[in-house]
Amino acid sequence: MIMLSKRRNTYLYHKTRYMNHTIKKLHSSCAISQNLTLSNTIISTNTAMEINGENIYTLLKDRLKLTFTEFRTVNVSKGCDHRVMLINLIDCQIDRLIVKEPLSEYDKIHNEILGCQIAENGQVTAPRILLHDSAYLVETCIGEMDFYEYFISINAPEKKEIINNFYKHVGRNLAKFHSANNGEGFGKVINFSSHLSKGYCPRGMYKTASEYINSWFSFESDIFLPEKNILTEEEISQCRRYWIENQEFVNNVKQTTLLHGDVDLSNIRVDSDGQFRGFVDFGDAYIGDCLDDLSRLYVHLYGQVDWTALVNGYEEIAGKQAVDERKLKVYSFLLLSWIIPHSKKNLDIEKPNRYHFYKSVFIRLISNK
Repeated sequence: MIMLSKRRNTYLYHKTRYMNHTIKKLHSSCAISQNLTLSNTIISTNTAMEINGENIYTLLKDRLKLTFTEFRTVNVSKGCDHRVMLINLIDCQIDRLIVKEPLSEYDKIHNEILGCQIAENGQVTAPRILLHDSAYLVETCIGEMDFYEYFISINAPEKKEIINNFYKHVGRNLAKFHSANNGEGFGKVINFSSHLSKGYCPRGMYKTASEYINSWFSFESDIFLPEKNILTEEEISQCRRYWIENQEFVNNVKQTTLLHGDVDLSNIRVDSDGQFRGFVDFGDAYIGDCLDDLSRLYVHLYGQVDWTALVNGYEEIAGKQAVDERKLKVYSFLLLSWIIPHSKKNLDIEKPNRYHFYKSVFIRLISNK
């Protein structure tokens, strides 16, 4: 068994309480179901553990020319669209690797490669991809843990100062990532390049913001149907008025860029002291407005942290008034219209479930509170 730190043990306690429950993640227009299983199994050299039909031991030894005495899977995540393994290598120059294998047609590998390359161009720490083909990729693991893992392990008196400093660094680095490329259009990248040549510009499949938003946002969605018992008829009418009054803020976007697409605490890596170390998991990247990325943090952290620290960090790089709060709230409105019905549907199996929190944020947004 791998010896885990006290903080990591605390994290695993919270995680394994809900082992094998369905975990839901959202990417713009689709909900992705994942089953998370944690293990600390030592894999021997004779074990036929494979990814896309290729033995992992052979892949690491022969394809990457790595030398090690043994390797261990620290955890395995398997869902409807991909499988992820974190591997510890013993007596090796690289001590930890991530192996990812998509299980569906969704192009996570291309997004991951593109996101990591653009992050490197913007001098933002991200995983280094060591090997990839059309079916899997192998990349380095950065940082000691994700920020959520660290956050639940520290004492309350320490949290305020640590959080403010942390989010300032998150803001700076997210702005660097956004500034490292200019995109065209919106949505899924349709001109992927594995080597970023001079002048390369990632292009989305939709030409305008309104085309992209209309491809997945509708008042026919569950959240706006009275029979689904999510919102009252009065609240639904309020949503319609809110959208009519504010849609211009997101329908008229002058510049787009490649977005991370899933900026949350589990995809932000830190060291053992809580210092920012980089972003991971660019598999949901797409082309859009920078504030669309920021809205994901805004929704998850609404009313819980001092948002000013993150905004100040972001605007140090992107320029003053780069974060339009009204526009940010409109993107949050769109995002929550997907998250809320999804959370309600899985209220009994998704732990912890934030349905009631998300709904309260949504009501406050449409009420302009």
